[in-house]
Amino acid sequence: NFILKKNFRAITLEGEYGQPAAGGYSAQEFEASMLRIQSNGRTNITATTSRATPLYESERGILYAPVAPPILYPTGTTQGDYRTLRGKNLEAKIDGTLQRYITDDISGSVNLSYELSNSNGVSGFSGFWADGSIPCASPSALLCDGRIDTDNQSRTFHAGGGLNGD
Repeated sequence: NFILKKNFRAITLEGEYGQPAAGGYSAQEFEASMLRIQSNGRTNITATTSRATPLYESERGILYAPVAPPILYPTGTTQGDYRTLRGKNLEAKIDGTLQRYITDDISGSVNLSYELSNSNGVSGFSGFWADGSIPCASPSALLCDGRIDTDNQSRTFHAGGGLNGD
């Protein structure tokens, strides 16, 4: 977009929802942004968030060959209930830019952003259950809930600035 007006303000909201025809998971994304252009500079702020639910192998009918010795899964579950094709995901980001004219020939800008990302997947069954259906009270999660979880978290902060001029 090219904005040719000296004074301009816009607030934009967007939302998306996605789900495959076979079901099993869903994904949502939301974005809000504000842009303000004045004779002395511009301000732009954008916030985005997205999330997706997990998709398990059992929801796509993936079958495995039997193994020896057989693994005893809790009643009503299979190996596919303990493996994700797509993990649970949550991401959020906020980004802002402030640009101002210092003189007629020199402008300065500052950009700040913060991003967080959390994801969780399941990569198998540990095979250790207290009684086959109720998780034990051990402090080791690998010995209790039967799931081998993969958790990832990241936080990113960025700051930048610049001066432009003749």
